[in-house]
Amino acid sequence: TQPNNLQKDRYCLDVLMRISEEIFWNKMVFKGDEYWQGANKSDENGCVGCPWYDLADWKKKFNEHFITRIMGGGAMIKTVGSICSGIEAASVAWKPMGVSFKWFSEIALFPSQVLKEKFPKVPNLGDMNNIPDMLKLKIEAPDLLCGGTPCQAFSFAGNQKGLDDERGNLTLKFVDIIKANDSEEKKEGKEESIVFWENVEGVLSDKTNAFGCLVSSLAGLDQVYSLDKWPTAGLVEGKKRNVAWRVLDAKYFGLPQQRRRLYVLAGGKHFHPENILFEQDTNHLDNQPEYPLCGIKEGVE
Repeated sequence: TQPNNLQKDRYCLDVLMRISEEIFWNKMVFKGDEYWQGANKSDENGCVGCPWYDLADWKKKFNEHFITRIMGGGAMIKTVGSICSGIEAASVAWKPMGVSFKWFSEIALFPSQVLKEKFPKVPNLGDMNNIPDMLKLKIEAPDLLCGGTPCQAFSFAGNQKGLDDERGNLTLKFVDIIKANDSEEKKEGKEESIVFWENVEGVLSDKTNAFGCLVSSLAGLDQVYSLDKWPTAGLVEGKKRNVAWRVLDAKYFGLPQQRRRLYVLAGGKHFHPENILFEQDTNHLDNQPEYPLCGIKEGVE
């Protein structure tokens, strides 16, 4: 049977939890010390790299270091703004990391009711189209912006109209929000916002080049870069931000569903997202092993 929306959010949450372990913990806080080795041990459930391994020590170390920007020594990630929030997988995944969500942005009735019930102290700004103006007037500019703008315009199951679909065009509004947030951050002497964005794999082959518009803007390129089909993983080092992206499949994160999703992570020039989304291959073999292609069935080889 097809999973309902709550099940889908749960699948995304589990993948997000694993990514956030890398963003806020493994690659940033503990790399190079004894906790790095502990992070790669398996717990009683076979979970490797899980932040709940030795929770007391993890909390102690985490509070000492707090969420320092990845590999850079820049400003700390203390606050988050969520766009297209849904029922807020990010808030659940990042709660142990100590970050403060300053606002949500959701217009659908049921998710908005969930947000009001579960996060009564966090304001829901509603329509994301209003956020650029709101950032100039009355809401706090967070250190990190996260969101998954509507995917229907890019999905293989839809009409794939991309930016010509008003839902797909919200990708550009997401860019406007980032620019407005950067402007407010600059007034406070901070670096560009860190950005975490999720969408369907179909955006990589979108004919209107929505992904190229997003990446080019994040990186600060002079012109919009365009490809007929973007690779499933890549890195752009621009004059404004470093931007990395990768398609990840939920079935490789202990989940009973094939669910490929694109994750984009970007931050200033002291930020290295490739250390989060990519892993280094350390399993080199001197000689390729060979095995005979044979088997035994009912006693016959």
